[in-house]
Amino acid sequence: AGAWTHVAVTLSGSTGSLYINGALVGSNTGLTLLPSSLGSTAQNYIGRSQFSDPYLNGLVDDFRIYRRALSASEIAALVAGPPAAPQNVAATGGSSQIALFWDTANNATGYTVRRASSNGGPYSVIASGIADTSYTDSGLTDGSTWYYTVTSRDVAGEGPASAPVSATTYTPIESWRQANFGTISNSGNAADGADPDGDGMSNVQEFAAGTDPNGLASVLRVSSVTVSNNDLVVSFPSVSGNTYRLERSDTLQGGSWT
Repeated sequence: AGAWTHVAVTLSGSTGSLYINGALVGSNTGLTLLPSSLGSTAQNYIGRSQFSDPYLNGLVDDFRIYRRALSASEIAALVAGPPAAPQNVAATGGSSQIALFWDTANNATGYTVRRASSNGGPYSVIASGIADTSYTDSGLTDGSTWYYTVTSRDVAGEGPASAPVSATTYTPIESWRQANFGTISNSGNAADGADPDGDGMSNVQEFAAGTDPNGLASVLRVSSVTVSNNDLVVSFPSVSGNTYRLERSDTLQGGSWT
């Protein structure tokens, strides 16, 4: 009396078990009636008899019916309540994606990841029912910053959210450096002003042109100019997906380019 008590009853086959505050206190292996044996019921009460008996002199909170018999560990998890927030959540930016990692939460059966464009939210669910302790959010805009929280869930429900973490996806040129040099750092062979293949084009020029910074033959340069009737045919190697602008002048010294 005067205290909350967790009561659970399970029925598996012909065995019924009674748990009080997560501890097994009684069982019966000869139960032959199922809840479905009651048929279609019209008087569905909590704390009230089907007959003229007194009402329950107490309070009832969080009443649940499951479609299967919960295990002893699941009953204990119900008593303990939802799991704690995942700890050590970390976010790492990448090329058009952000990778998330976190520690295992006790008794968790799955995790939910939420995302927001600012630290204060609002946060929206982007993935749920995650069995692992990692998730990769892909298809993001280059150079964008996102904020994340992670929650864990078990048979008792969903727990509180972790502290927000954030990461920024690679900018376009960082993704290009990663793809060509294995680093996003603007240094060494990957530096904007470097010319590792010695073709006369700096990395920043190769990035803009879409050419290979490690390939001497991959260079944006006029390869030939030929005359056809009254036309000048200017040839140069192109890269799929790029557009080009051709400029002309009648002199190399002091002339204007059109």
